[in-house]
Amino acid sequence: METTMPTIRGLFADARVYIIPNYQRTYVWNEFDQWEPLWLDVVNIADILMEPPPAYQQEPPKPHFLGAAVLKEITKPGDDVRSFVVIDGQQRLTTLQLFLAAVGNSFGEHELATLLATVRSFTINWIAGQMSGEEPNKLKPLAGD
Repeated sequence: METTMPTIRGLFADARVYIIPNYQRTYVWNEFDQWEPLWLDVVNIADILMEPPPAYQQEPPKPHFLGAAVLKEITKPGDDVRSFVVIDGQQRLTTLQLFLAAVGNSFGEHELATLLATVRSFTINWIAGQMSGEEPNKLKPLAGD
């Protein structure tokens, strides 16, 4: 079992699937309690990153803490896609995948192909330039979610 405080890139950059086991609760995050505060944090960080830093400030801003994830790897030898059971952090992982999918849809609507491809690589597993037939999505939620 692995307990991490990874970045979004660390969570979603390579070919992997996060499996939400049946014993986990269903997805319960909502707009008021979780989505809006997360979105405001994203906007705040984006605003900071888009402003040129003052000459005296040469270090990048501190990373945003999203919380820990507890994962158990279940990858079998020969698998192209690493598999993890999500012990804790399923609400965050699901929300991040929904957020990234929405951002990707927006890039697609605005014909921003390069940005769309980058964001899609965080939600879809690509093996040798093709969508993985084994596990195409990075998140396997509960059936009701």
